Amino acid sequence: WRKPGRSLSTTISITNTCGQVAANTKGHSLTDTGRTYGMSREADLFCCGITPPTFTLSMGVPAFYRWLAEKYPKVVVDALEAECAPGTDTVDASLPNPNGIEFDALYLDMNGIIHPCAHPEGRPAPKSEEEMFLAIFAYIDRIFSVVRPRRLLFMAIDGPAPRAKMNQQRTRRFKAAKEKAERDAESATLRAELRALGKEVEGDNGGDDGAFHFDSNVITPGTKFMASLSEWLRYYIQMRIQTTPGWKDLKVILSDASVPGEGEHKLMEHIRAQRGGPGYEPNTRCACPMGRARDREGT
Repeated sequence: WRKPGRSLSTTISITNTCGQVAANTKGHSLTDTGRTYGMSREADLFCCGITPPTFTLSMGVPAFYRWLAEKYPKVVVDALEAECAPGTDTVDASLPNPNGIEFDALYLDMNGIIHPCAHPEGRPAPKSEEEMFLAIFAYIDRIFSVVRPRRLLFMAIDGPAPRAKMNQQRTRRFKAAKEKAERDAESATLRAELRALGKEVEGDNGGDDGAFHFDSNVITPGTKFMASLSEWLRYYIQMRIQTTPGWKDLKVILSDASVPGEGEHKLMEHIRAQRGGPGYEPNTRCACPMGRARDREGT
């Protein structure tokens, strides 16, 4: 329900067992049949026959992008992608943007790139961490070739989160680990039953021995995987600056998992700091592709 001394910022309709609206609440109190009940006293609710509701709190704006695209369909425009130059695997981003718009800065929330590359949909999963890192680089290259920033590229990875977010992440990940253990136990039981019936079971011939099994829980600050990813990204940035014309005069900032704060928050902090600093150009064109993380949708 809630802790004493806290208030809810939304309007909630509470119904009784007959389906009738028993009370509405906004702010600090509940009103029912002329009486006012304090938000911090659950006993008042039970005394008047009202069962306190269970709230499911989620961050972000659910289905916001779908609503925006349906209400304003012209805001969604297909981007033109140029082909790679002959004999190379990259697009020459130093050429004018084929979409007719030039951008000064590109801000990337890297977690929206890391997760799709770690467990992709519609194609085989990577067979090693190296293959996963190369897929991340290819993803960045594709976005870069479409936007073609001229001044700044800012890549931000989620760092240590506030305590409340950490608690939420721990709950989610412990639940995921428990569910995986239950699925593995059910699979082992089913395999044993099939073997008892004399049927061939996939993997019994050693086909899965040495296979790469990736646990997505390692995509969190403080893990060896994230430290490795940061090293690979630094190498990738240096290589692109030295060998790619479109990166030559670009300022590149990498805020990895060792820097506190979520990726999108670090991006906005940098944008606000630039706007408040001396010499800010209000006509600066920015592009912020934001991925769909678990705690928000359609940003």
